[in-house]
Amino acid sequence: MVLAIIFAHVWGAIELTVLGSFARTVRLRTVLLALAAGLYACVPIALLLQYVWTYLFASVTGDSQYDLVKTAGYTVDPFLEEVVKLFPVLALLRIASIRRQWSLTDCILVAGAAGAGFGLAEDIFRFGSAAAKANAIDSGWTLATGISLPYVPGFLTTLTSWLPPGSASTSALGTDFPWLNFHLVWSALGGLAVGLICLDRRLASRIAGVVIMLGIGLDHAAVNGATAYDSWVYETLVPPFTALRAWLWWMPAVALALAWWLDRTRQRAVDTDLRLAAESEASPRFVGTLRAAMHQPPRSPFSVFEFVRLRRAYYTAKQSGDGDDLLEDLADRRDRLDDALQGSGDPALPSLQETWAALIRSLRSPATILTLGAVSPAVLWFGVGGWPQTASLQTTMATGIWWMLVRLASFGVLVLLVWRVITQLGRWPQAMRLVSGDDAASFGLRFSVAAGGCSFLVAALARTLAGGDASASIFALHVLQAGVDNATSHFVGGGGAGWLSPSQPDLSPLVQSDIGGGVGSLLRALGLPIPGANPAGGKGLTSHLDPYHRPNPNREGAAERAYDRARKRYDEANKREEDRLREAAEVSAHDKALQEAAKRAEGDRVKAATRYQRARGPSRWQALNDYYEAVINKHRVNREAEAAHAASEAAKERARKAEAEADEAAKERIAAGLNWDDERHQPDEP
Repeated sequence: MVLAIIFAHVWGAIELTVLGSFARTVRLRTVLLALAAGLYACVPIALLLQYVWTYLFASVTGDSQYDLVKTAGYTVDPFLEEVVKLFPVLALLRIASIRRQWSLTDCILVAGAAGAGFGLAEDIFRFGSAAAKANAIDSGWTLATGISLPYVPGFLTTLTSWLPPGSASTSALGTDFPWLNFHLVWSALGGLAVGLICLDRRLASRIAGVVIMLGIGLDHAAVNGATAYDSWVYETLVPPFTALRAWLWWMPAVALALAWWLDRTRQRAVDTDLRLAAESEASPRFVGTLRAAMHQPPRSPFSVFEFVRLRRAYYTAKQSGDGDDLLEDLADRRDRLDDALQGSGDPALPSLQETWAALIRSLRSPATILTLGAVSPAVLWFGVGGWPQTASLQTTMATGIWWMLVRLASFGVLVLLVWRVITQLGRWPQAMRLVSGDDAASFGLRFSVAAGGCSFLVAALARTLAGGDASASIFALHVLQAGVDNATSHFVGGGGAGWLSPSQPDLSPLVQSDIGGGVGSLLRALGLPIPGANPAGGKGLTSHLDPYHRPNPNREGAAERAYDRARKRYDEANKREEDRLREAAEVSAHDKALQEAAKRAEGDRVKAATRYQRARGPSRWQALNDYYEAVINKHRVNREAEAAHAASEAAKERARKAEAEADEAAKERIAAGLNWDDERHQPDEP
């Protein structure tokens, strides 16, 4: 059941990503990383801000924090949460490569995924320990936690729904609310607003972005205030927004369509040389793209779409006068892809034996063994004990010696997370210089997940060390889902805003979910392209998975290829430098010879003029004729000397440029060699 909740939020993010595939430049794994960032990074920030401001306000005014939290749930907190869920996008757009390469569609997808992660946190906190109260029905499960009977959709219901929620109250199955993941939808629209404000920059776009942000904040407040019958929100906001909410499920698709239309200008082709051979032969171009994608399924669609996605990033960056660093890698990828599609390359995927051998090597590595141990409590809690039939396992793990073991494992995971944060901080300057904006975004999101996971685990462990058991709440007031289900908050486990009841969210699912942060490391160690994979160690795009080429089983494969390219550029630059120096020496020698000839011609002219002045009689006419010939010869030699001097200067300039390029290539070769050496000798991240 708990896995069904998680799957619903992940599936909604995947649906949105597939719909946005016509204009996105981010990978699916980056979107899933954004979901993890919404869970691990945005939630603790929202918790902290909501708790601090209500505590301070209550201290100043003398009001009850209990009453203030209930009111904040449908007044201030909805706007605060919507802004916090956009923190990942706002922070990533501060990075130059991301700002130049991202599209409006990317902003929608990343923000929507962060919102899905935020909603997943609410569901996990409320129902992560409620498997024992679940009753199976045809389309999922109902939870006997209160009179509202919260509902969790089954896997088939989720697969056949558009942006499905992880859970909903009974009223959500009726006509009051659409069957929709509200946090995902609101954040997706907020992503469009951020894109319009930060990327489009026109005044009309900025005004539209502000209006959208105001609209989603008001709608969030209207949802939270739907049961606050004595409030002005219920009287003013709830009726109009309830009438409009039937159209809310259209809004993500409308936002993506608008983003695609606006992205067409930013992603306009600026270099026809980056077309695939099939695209050059077809009209319109997308027909050739489809032909190339379907040339050798199932491998070719993934490689072709990966190339097209990266090409969009290059076109977008080129519109802002950047992107030259992407060109070489894209051209190389285009050539390799054309060779593979035409059969002259090596399109074969690794054999089953090679895949099995690589899997065994990964499972035997210390990092994978450590990761398996770290994720085992989470797998037991959510995967095994998260079903009604096996819910007793959760009770067992939350009591006695087993709870002590879980806490000990949590301390170990905390150490690993702190180590990851420290190592990623050391790599931050290098990551900010990554050519690919998507690689930089993956690194930034992964860092936020690790840092947020640390904060969650520290809060949970501090609470247990202070004397709390597995059912102890983290804060005296839970303000994460302020205002939702106020009418039934006494009965819903972990639901409701600020209700001081024993049914507040407990520590056990929080500790288990934070231990679950190691799942990404496990799947990354197994070589799967999901959140947790390391970014490229240096410049270039070779870190992207290409199904048309055999993956190197060694972790240093990408760095080794980068070093080979740097060495090749270094050799070519050295050869050019030698050629230019040789050319400059030859031209300079010719220039020097002509300069000497010009001096001799001037000397001959002076001698001829002297002879003419001294000549008398008939010989004077002969001396005059010799003088004229000397003058003519002098002008001819001077013209040749001037041309040779200009050619010599040009050759010297070319030689200087070639020398500078060789020096730069040497530096790149050294840097690539160091990166390769680092990747060969550094241990796998846990």
